[in-house]
Amino acid sequence: MKYAWIENTVIRDLTAGDPLDVFHPDIAKLFDTQVPDEAESGDTFTDGVLTKKPIPEPVIPELPAVVPPTVSAIQYKMLFTSAERIAAKKSTDPVIMDLQDLLNDPRTLTVNLALKSISDSLDYMTAIKILAPGRKAEILTGVPK
Repeated sequence: MKYAWIENTVIRDLTAGDPLDVFHPDIAKLFDTQVPDEAESGDTFTDGVLTKKPIPEPVIPELPAVVPPTVSAIQYKMLFTSAERIAAKKSTDPVIMDLQDLLNDPRTLTVNLALKSISDSLDYMTAIKILAPGRKAEILTGVPK
């Protein structure tokens, strides 16, 4: 058995064995209630009944949203494998040809990977099998493989 220091039915502190063996008599007298061995600080003990303190729900921190970076036009092209770049270059699909024209325009200095149009173009490239499933997420990291 343990001895507990109880305030307003809540166990404030516990000791195993005789409190007089551990504490000064002025403190030991506060440990005046025998409680079951499974009692812990924060539990309640009323009329011989031990009630465990509620276990709080874990707080899961909200992670900041990952925002795809802005990369240079050449860095964007390097996010694709050689096979993917060649497939896009050889494509006669008007959407892919338009994308290639935009990327090859000398005024295109950067590509903002957070743009919906970039996301949509990667989805389209996946749909027509230029990109394998899962490649979109890899490309949007902005880190070449």
